[in-house]
Amino acid sequence: MLLSLFQSACAPMIITAPTASADRRSFEQQFIDQRIEWSASIEAQEIVGSFRVDFVSFNKKVLVVGQAASQEIIEKITQKLKSIENIGQVYNRITIGEKISYKARANDSVITVNIISRVLSKEKEGSLSPLHLKVLTEDRVVYLMGLLSEEEAEQAENIAQTSRGVKKVVSLIEIQNLKK
Repeated sequence: MLLSLFQSACAPMIITAPTASADRRSFEQQFIDQRIEWSASIEAQEIVGSFRVDFVSFNKKVLVVGQAASQEIIEKITQKLKSIENIGQVYNRITIGEKISYKARANDSVITVNIISRVLSKEKEGSLSPLHLKVLTEDRVVYLMGLLSEEEAEQAENIAQTSRGVKKVVSLIEIQNLKK
């Protein structure tokens, strides 16, 4: 039993280490982004009202998506984000209205997995790697984040735009001059 505990504890390290080292952000920046996401989730739990939000942080830029019952709740969420250390920019994409259904959220997950799979299948054709890109889908709107070259960004946007079920693609990609 003790051996299985150690094996399960090591598995995340085995999977995470190559992923983290392939990321174009420093280990410190990856840690900061992860801490921003955790802090945002914790801070949002303190807000009273009807809402559902998700947070993604990449290179100190935070994307927040979801639905809220009122503008007042959205403002409370954005105020909470302003209190979190290291956030450079907030992309507020919260809409006023009813929470999307579980079926819609499941469909969004399928769209995200499809896009990442398509990037992975084309990885040998170009320099774009799924490890350099964050994809989040909310109500069939795909958000792309990453540190990419112009060519990689175009490739990512094209893959997302031509994926089944996608209503719209919003690119929040930071263009970098990357040496090959």
